[in-house]
Amino acid sequence: MENIISRMGSSFLVSAFVPALAFVTFGMVLFTPIIPSAILEQIKTTFLPIEEPAGIVLLLFTVVLGFVLFSLNTYIYKLYEGYFILELIPWLTKFQRQKFQRKYITIKILERLVNERSLVQHNALLREQLIELHFQQRARFYLEYPPDEHLILPTRFGNLFRSIEAYSVMRYKMDAVLLWPRLIHVMPPSYYQKLSQSNNKVAFLVNCSVLSLLMVIAFTLAAVFQLAQAKLAEQGIPQLLVAVPIYDSSTEIYRENAFLCLIGIILAMTFFVIFYRASLPVVNQYGNLIRGAYDLFRFHLMEELRLKRPEMYLDELTMWRNLSHFVGYGEFVQKSGSLFNYEAQSTRGEPGE
Repeated sequence: MENIISRMGSSFLVSAFVPALAFVTFGMVLFTPIIPSAILEQIKTTFLPIEEPAGIVLLLFTVVLGFVLFSLNTYIYKLYEGYFILELIPWLTKFQRQKFQRKYITIKILERLVNERSLVQHNALLREQLIELHFQQRARFYLEYPPDEHLILPTRFGNLFRSIEAYSVMRYKMDAVLLWPRLIHVMPPSYYQKLSQSNNKVAFLVNCSVLSLLMVIAFTLAAVFQLAQAKLAEQGIPQLLVAVPIYDSSTEIYRENAFLCLIGIILAMTFFVIFYRASLPVVNQYGNLIRGAYDLFRFHLMEELRLKRPEMYLDELTMWRNLSHFVGYGEFVQKSGSLFNYEAQSTRGEPGE
C-alpha cells in the first residue's frame, strides 16, 4: 500500500485520496451491520485467496473513489459554482443578486458621503474615516463578487471564482480563461508550488463536502431499507429479496437502525455545511495567489511570446486585449497597421525562471 501511495501525486493524495479513505472507512464501519449476511459472505468468498481481504476492499474502493473525485475536479467545482443543476433554481441566483445589490448600494452611499463638501469643511477626521471604510468595503466587495450584476452566480463559491476570473480583465484586459494556461508556464516553480498547495486545500474541503452529501444519500437509502424490512417483518414476509432475509419478526431492531440513520443524516448534513463554508476563505486565499500571478508574471509572459513591453499602461491594456481576442477568436479588436511589436530574443532564461 505504501508503494502505491508513494507513486501517487501529492495533489491526488491530499485532495482526493485522503477524503475518499475517510469516506470508505466510515462507510464500512457504519453500514456493515445492516448489509445482508449473504452479500458479506459473497464478498469474503471473492477475496478468500487474499490474506487481508478487508484491507484490499478498503484500498480498492478508496483508490477508485479517489480517482473519480480527482478526475471530476473541474466538474465538481463548476457544480459548486452553480453552472449546472443549481442554475435551474432561480431563487438562488436572485438571493445572491439581492446581496450584491445591498452591498453595492452601501458602497455608493459611502462614496457620496466621502464626496460631500460639508464633511471636508467641518469634519476632516470623519471624512478620513469614511474614506477608509469606503476603501475596505469596496475592496471586500470585489473580492466576493464579479463587477457586474449579470455575472452573478447562484452560490458564494461561484461568485468568489467569478471575482477571481474578472480581476485580470478589470486590471489588464487579459482574458483569464484564454491566457491563464499560458501564464502558469512562466511562473517560478516556487510560486506554482504555493498555487498548487492552495488549490489542493480547496479541493480537499470541496471533496469532503461532496462526500458528506453522499453520506447523507447513503444514510437516507439505509433508513428506507430498514423501514422496508420493518414493514415486511410486521407482515411476516421472510425475505425482501433472495439475498436479503428478514432476520427477526420483531420490528424494533429495524426501527432503531432507521432512527440511527436519521441521526446520521443530520450529522452528515452538518459536516457538508461545515466543509462548504470552510472552503470559502480558502478560495479567497487561492484567488489572491491567482491575482498576484497576473500582477507579477504577466511581463514574463510577454517576453516568452517575444512581445515588446509597452511603455504606457494604456498601451499594455490594448496589447492584452488584442492578444486575448487573437488567441480566442483569431481576430483583433483594433485592426491597425502595427498590432504587436516583437523582441528579437527573450531576455529571460527557461520558462519559469
